[in-house]
Amino acid sequence: MDPKQLRIVVSGPVGAGKTTLVRALAERLQVPVVPENMRQIYALLHDYTTIKSSYLSSQEETQRALDHLMEAFFKWADERERIYAGNTGFVADRWEADLLDLWLKLFAEVRCDARTQKLYSMMIDRSRSMSFAITLPPSNFSVESMNEDGLPRKRSFNLTLLSHVVTGGLIRLCPALKVINVNNTTLSVEERLDQIYRIVMNSDSDVRARSK
Repeated sequence: MDPKQLRIVVSGPVGAGKTTLVRALAERLQVPVVPENMRQIYALLHDYTTIKSSYLSSQEETQRALDHLMEAFFKWADERERIYAGNTGFVADRWEADLLDLWLKLFAEVRCDARTQKLYSMMIDRSRSMSFAITLPPSNFSVESMNEDGLPRKRSFNLTLLSHVVTGGLIRLCPALKVINVNNTTLSVEERLDQIYRIVMNSDSDVRARSK
């Protein structure tokens, strides 16, 4: 298998070492990194939360902020599709399963089934073009207060665990996707990298793999 043709997506809770692994794996495979790039979504989420919580905001203003926030999810997905199409191989920091996980947490009580179905279909369709999905376990939660985009990390155990479980469940709904579940939180970046590299270079079946 030519490592430069591998298309790998990486999911994991905040502080799990996801971005560090993405960069190291991309360097090992000599393929580009696809950055998370969710800054605009989080900025619009902040705007929506502020407007929604203000008693001075009208219903129209709140709805407009919500619409802008939802549109940002689809703009992110459209940009990802463009990046995927422009690269033979890559390692992506988060992907559509992570996007849908965040969508479900934010909009579980919003009547938006058609939009949710569209995002779900995007995830399933794009998973078919991926070589592997890698999932990382929660860390010990002693993490930096800011992520690589300069945004505050979530410190809540509940939210971190929920995100891990939901994203993992969504990934399991992708029938053609090979999954590497990294379960050992004590492994160094280099140890994780070596195990994952051996799996991706020696895998010639659709059986899901596990790195212990």
